[in-house]
Amino acid sequence: MIKISSKQFALIVSDIAFLYAAITISWYLTGSTHAPTDFKWWFIFGITVLAQLIVFLKMGLYRAVLRYASVDFLVTVLRAISVASLALVLTFYFAHINLPSRTLIVNWLMTVFLIGGGRFIVRYFFELPSGRFGRYCGQL
Repeated sequence: MIKISSKQFALIVSDIAFLYAAITISWYLTGSTHAPTDFKWWFIFGITVLAQLIVFLKMGLYRAVLRYASVDFLVTVLRAISVASLALVLTFYFAHINLPSRTLIVNWLMTVFLIGGGRFIVRYFFELPSGRFGRYCGQL
């Protein structure tokens, strides 16, 4: 059995929400005329999210201490998101679901913004002085 701390669990849950939000936002930002409402589409995307979470796990996104996030961690996040986006492309290709290339590019950008930005916001709260938000950060 895999042991997951509460911090890692919170990161996994937020990543699931961010990945779903990224594909939905990218779908609408690229001007697609209809929303993906087909069950097959969402089922395949659920499998893709699972594959992306495995990529994130293997590349160490849930191992890092966010208090010490640095440029090296940003590079790791970019690599993990790039490999995870490749998993998205391959899954949709083999499922015969057409996505415009601009949607995939916007999805990659939104994923970097949401997942990478979320982790660096946590780091920002750790760096605040204890007067304002810092006292709450010790509990994270």
